[in-house]
Amino acid sequence: MQNIINPLKSLEVFEAALRHLKYKNSHLNISGISDSQVSHLVSGLLPVGTKVIITPNEKKAKEIVEDMKFFEGEGGEHVLFYPSKDLIFYSADVHSNDITRARMLILEQLIQGNDVTLVMSVEALVDPLISFEKIKAKVLTFTIGTETSVTQLAKELVYLGYERVDLVESRGQFALRGGLVDVFPMHMEDIVRIEFFGDEVDSIRLVNHETQRSITMLDEAMILPAREIVVDDVTIKKHLKNRLRILSNTTTKLKSKDLLDEIGELKRTYEILTDKISQYGNFNGIESYVFYYYDEIHSILDYLTDPKIVLVEPVHIAERIKGMTHEYNDSMQTRFEKGHLLPKQLELGHRFNHIIDEIGTYQTIMMSSLFSTKNPAL
Repeated sequence: MQNIINPLKSLEVFEAALRHLKYKNSHLNISGISDSQVSHLVSGLLPVGTKVIITPNEKKAKEIVEDMKFFEGEGGEHVLFYPSKDLIFYSADVHSNDITRARMLILEQLIQGNDVTLVMSVEALVDPLISFEKIKAKVLTFTIGTETSVTQLAKELVYLGYERVDLVESRGQFALRGGLVDVFPMHMEDIVRIEFFGDEVDSIRLVNHETQRSITMLDEAMILPAREIVVDDVTIKKHLKNRLRILSNTTTKLKSKDLLDEIGELKRTYEILTDKISQYGNFNGIESYVFYYYDEIHSILDYLTDPKIVLVEPVHIAERIKGMTHEYNDSMQTRFEKGHLLPKQLELGHRFNHIIDEIGTYQTIMMSSLFSTKNPAL
């Protein structure tokens, strides 16, 4: 690791950047940086602590992940790609399970208190999350002797986003067979089988998801949520109350404009959503309705302790934010006017305008391939 970083120390610009980060509390601009130099400089300037590298797109982010793993050496296992979700069509995202798994692996690291290097596109920063404290409180931990009923555990798993099935084959599923509960957590490679004796955990073991055979016994097991938006009886009640009131207000407004077809479509949208909640509690695409469940919405930056922020090509990032804003607002407004959305689903569009402000609360290193005369390090 030091052999890789040492050559940087002979560069005047590197030493100037180090002094800036140590003695000044302002942002640092470094220009004239090639793609291959980004990860090298980040590893040298920020050798310890949690880092967040934000790029204009996911292609660039994935390239930087591979470079950072090389430069971080033994710490490369904590370099993680934080994927973005389709903000417009949450429920239709065919990669949603893979995305959730990647994010839950990151959540596992954060719960354990590990420093991480997260690399992401600016789109990922927009995704609405509940607070770290709330999702951490929903993590289930079992040891031999833990007391809970199988019925209550099944309810909690559903609220955490797990799907009940007859036989567990994929992550995000669980099954009940008498006193046996099989759960396939998003962050694990195998099924966790919990055996109850009455309302007490009698044994915990890992089970191969392909052969369904036991692998090893466990003293304890941690089960993370299967979705980033988790619910309970209180938040569901709040959600139904909010939607009913807003549906009534929206219907009144549409009537005043004589938009009868749109009213019919809005009511069908409401009925479909109500059915999902009553049947599943938590469901694919719930992120789109997060403003009905929670008053305070967060980003991944809020999950981190004193992160160091790096913007790669900040001009391109600003352009991407502007493009996302128009794309999202135009699409969602059209769908709303046709009755396919409820009003609060439009609120996510307001978050785009706050991204730069949120980043600006942290000391940030901005790296650009274009030369600039406004460069504190130079």
